[in-house]
Amino acid sequence: MTMLIARETPRALLNNLKTWLESKDSTTITGSLMVAVNGMDPPIAEPNTTIRAVAMSVDYQQAASPRSLYARLMVRCYVEHPDGSHDFDELQELAGRVAESICRYPASHGDVVTADVDSGASIQFDGGRAYAYVVLLLTVPTTNDI
Repeated sequence: MTMLIARETPRALLNNLKTWLESKDSTTITGSLMVAVNGMDPPIAEPNTTIRAVAMSVDYQQAASPRSLYARLMVRCYVEHPDGSHDFDELQELAGRVAESICRYPASHGDVVTADVDSGASIQFDGGRAYAYVVLLLTVPTTNDI
């Protein structure tokens, strides 16, 4: 029986997306952005600074074709001001810019074939932290393993 296995492991895929989001090539995102992978939460803001952060995790799904898999990329975007407040417009804007940048990612990287927004951005709360939540549906190339 043939099984489809993603060519890039989740960590390699996420680290590549992390590096790209933090680079100058991700042109729609301006300012300093911290990116955490595999569901790790970004750190709490330092005193007198606004934190802008993204946390990503990937969940591989069923086959999209004989040579590709679907993968759901869950993205949480945080914007926290020094006083602990959140601006929901800023959260939505950051989530939109991250989603737009990731949708453009496949054009220059071989580890993702396609990327589209599946759902979001919606505002969620985890304890006292607010974040914008977006799910992107990726298609990733595979390696055939028998």
